[in-house]
Amino acid sequence: MEKSPATTYSRPNFLTGMLLAVVVGLGSGLGSVAFIHLIAFFQQIFFVHGRQWFAFLGPLAVVPLPAIGGLLVGLIIFYGSDTARGHGVPEVMYALTRQGGRMQPRTMIVKTLASALTIGSGGSAGRAGPVVHIGAALGSSLGQLFRLPTAWLRTLVSCGAAAGISATFNAPLGGIFFTTELLTTSFVSYGLPFIVASSLVSNLLATTLLGIEQSFLLPTLYGLVHPGEIIFYLLLGVVVIIGGFLFMKSLQYSETLFEKMKKAPIWLRPAIGGLAVGLIGLYSYDIYGVSYGPVPWSSNESLDQI
Repeated sequence: MEKSPATTYSRPNFLTGMLLAVVVGLGSGLGSVAFIHLIAFFQQIFFVHGRQWFAFLGPLAVVPLPAIGGLLVGLIIFYGSDTARGHGVPEVMYALTRQGGRMQPRTMIVKTLASALTIGSGGSAGRAGPVVHIGAALGSSLGQLFRLPTAWLRTLVSCGAAAGISATFNAPLGGIFFTTELLTTSFVSYGLPFIVASSLVSNLLATTLLGIEQSFLLPTLYGLVHPGEIIFYLLLGVVVIIGGFLFMKSLQYSETLFEKMKKAPIWLRPAIGGLAVGLIGLYSYDIYGVSYGPVPWSSNESLDQI
């Protein structure tokens, strides 16, 4: 008896799986490139034209910009897809562990638009979480389209996550390690070849379209002069751990605080957060947007200049 198409595609062989991984890599690469350009577009709208609209406020002209962006983001998510809320990575982890890798297809579009608008309007956020979510949603959508079993859905979700990191930061190994360490520890043995393929293909496409440029340029002239310096590196590690812990606690506190704002509509809360960001930005412009700028600066200047 001839097998139905659904049965034929339910358990893809290695070559078919590799083809799907390549497709996910290409799609995630294109999505990441579009995401980067969309951020730049919104930055132009808000910080070039938008500041002119509020020029009468003088130095306060930047304060309303993240608030307006937050309002638009709140409306987009409220009417588009509630699953696009959050940082990105935790939602992908939840989909992998609790939903068998199933994510809503429209999440890709809503997450791309909302995240680009958040960053482009000055929201103090990063690209990593959104591109992981976008790539993972693409992989999940492709798997659901071909009615793949749970194991393959999870694999394609992981492929999309790795491809997103790889394309956005020009870091194919970073995408692979991030995904295998954080997302796919339980099935990395059979999923790794597909994750590697997606990450490499996505990176190749992104570098072709965006050019070859490292996200973080690290110095090569510094080295270990005396073994005693290791003590200071250990101390730095402790300080970073403490700082990371305090940051996570403050983030959890902020989320709890906004969840308790029952009188404020859920679509209005991002605008309130945006207004707070706008006010904080009066003291440091570095908090607006992605905020990767200060890191390369401190990495490439001489120690005497820092």
